[in-house]
Amino acid sequence: NAQWMVRARTNSNFGRMEVIDYAEGGWPERWYLNDNLVQNTYDPTTGKSMSLFTELLYGLSHAYTTNLQSALCIGMGTGIVPMMLASAGVKVDVVEINPGVVPLAKEWFGFKPKALRRLEIGDGRYFLNRSPEQYDAIVLDAFLGDSSPSHLMTVEAFRAMRNRLQPTGVMVMNTF
Repeated sequence: NAQWMVRARTNSNFGRMEVIDYAEGGWPERWYLNDNLVQNTYDPTTGKSMSLFTELLYGLSHAYTTNLQSALCIGMGTGIVPMMLASAGVKVDVVEINPGVVPLAKEWFGFKPKALRRLEIGDGRYFLNRSPEQYDAIVLDAFLGDSSPSHLMTVEAFRAMRNRLQPTGVMVMNTF
């Protein structure tokens, strides 16, 4: 018997956000949905993501740069990838456009903003254009529905990301 429990449901300027616990056969899963699209899955008993893309974003960040000391996450979702990086000793800056996701991530997905170097609520491209920081990795994990916001997919946006990377830096992107 599958069982569903809505833990949180709220509207934001970027869609309806929901946290739903799902159990089938005793196996607990927590889902984060935005406008009915599953954005991440999480095991509340272990505190780990059940979505392969989180491991890939984290792993590829480490695999393709020689010395990962600092990272910028554009889009935080439930905060799992930034927390994974921070727990590995990486100085993490996060820019997230939707302020409504932060309390959900804290309450239901183990997100701890104090573990980060910085959490800024704002647009990723605006942040890139004004920030003087350079990073060893940039993780682009921003979605508007089922695709990345178009203004983050332009030549100018990629140029701005390249300008924020160290010479040996890497950009890792979640997209489909």
